[in-house]
Amino acid sequence: MIKMNFDENKLTHELYRVGNAAYKTLKDKGTWKLLGVGITVYGLPVLYRYLTGDSTLPYIPKLPATKYTSSNLIEKLIVNYIVPGGIGGAISEKFFEYLKGEKLKGKIKYLARLPGTLLAIGSLTSIQMYGLAHEVWKSFPTGLPWEPKNLQLFNWIYGTFGGLTAKDTYNFLKKIKIK
Repeated sequence: MIKMNFDENKLTHELYRVGNAAYKTLKDKGTWKLLGVGITVYGLPVLYRYLTGDSTLPYIPKLPATKYTSSNLIEKLIVNYIVPGGIGGAISEKFFEYLKGEKLKGKIKYLARLPGTLLAIGSLTSIQMYGLAHEVWKSFPTGLPWEPKNLQLFNWIYGTFGGLTAKDTYNFLKKIKIK
């Protein structure tokens, strides 16, 4: 039998720190604002399509679809940049700041965004795959409410890029805002 040599008090302390950081992140009003923005940004196009029965959003032109890109590529770029990756990354960064007890800088900031980004994209992809597998769209007036399986790779790539950079883009746009 192999004896494991670890300090039970240290393990308990680390678990407490992680739990405390998660509690603070969930208690933070900014976390709930980000989730609200995410639900709104992702939900408005779906709601529009459901209520109108039209798959084309006004003011956003359709492009020719290819095997790996959809005809609503412009909408997809805007939405996927923010949701799920950007929101997941921002919340993940907040969690690691609470865990570390200080503002994150440099490469550490981007590494801290990655777990939340991947978790958020994975969650949304799982919901979409469940909907595809169980044919949930049959009650949807415009047909398929989610992207087909062949577009999921694009979602992961662009969502991950968005998750790592969306917060920086937002801060940059906030700085150059015309008064």
